[in-house]
Parts: sequence; C-alpha cells; structure tokens
Amino acid sequence: MPKQFYIRVTHGITGGFAPATPTSVQQITSSLSGSAATIQLQTTTRAKDQAKLPDAPTAESVLPSSSHNKVDELVTELEEIFKKLPREDPPGSKDIYGMDVGIVFGSDAVQWQNGGPAGCGEGFSQTDATDADKKEFTRALEIIDKLTSLGQVETA
Repeated sequence: MPKQFYIRVTHGITGGFAPATPTSVQQITSSLSGSAATIQLQTTTRAKDQAKLPDAPTAESVLPSSSHNKVDELVTELEEIFKKLPREDPPGSKDIYGMDVGIVFGSDAVQWQNGGPAGCGEGFSQTDATDADKKEFTRALEIIDKLTSLGQVETA
C-alpha cells in the first residue's frame, strides 16, 4: 500500500524587521481511498509585482499511478533524512540551513519542520546545522524536486 505523506516547501522564509514574503510554495500530498492512492502536486508562485502569494495555486497536477513505487522509495529516503536533521530552537528564530527555504514534512514515521509558520527572523537559535546537516537538507530538496518532476504540471 502506498505511503501517506505531506510535503510543503516554501521559498522566501527569511524576514528581518519586516515579516518574510514567500516567493513560492510547493505542496505534495498523498491520500488513500481504500487501496487507491492519489498524489497531488500544487504550486503557488508570487509574481514580482505582487505583494503576497495568490490565494489559489498557480499550477496543479496529479502524479500517475505508475510513479507511486518511485514515490514511496523517495519518501522513505526523506523519512530517514528528517529523522536526523536538527530544527532551529526556538522555531522560527533563524534559518539555520541558510537557504531561505522552509520544509514541512509529515508521514506516519516522522513529523519535521524548519522555519516558523510566519518564516524566520534573524535571531539566535540554540541549535545550529553542521555542514553535514546542510548537505542532507540540500539532498532533501533534491528529492522533493524529483517528486515534483514525476508529475506533469498543468496550469490551474
């Protein structure tokens, strides 16, 4: 049976005096109905002349069922990465990975998030990411890009 999971990637999480202004959000969600799985991709992108992200996704697609085994393999790798990666403490205090990217990941095996709901400030974190942690975070982003590329994006 395919894994259930949720991924949200936000680009533009770092703020400062003013709150963060995200430039894009990608969501990948799996849901089960009986033994059938649906994996949906949504992307919302802020145009340069917009002050905030639009309310509705700017692109959506559904992954073909033929890709579900590959998806499970990639999600399993993400679970292993997120079981080990540190998070900033307190949440939202600092972008400890220095990439201006926030990830929310949830599955039956692990729940993980970096960056607070309103992004990150330029404060102090009691936890820092090592170079090895930053490499693993980059690998997680590569895997998420692979997941996204499995679906054909259709304009909403």
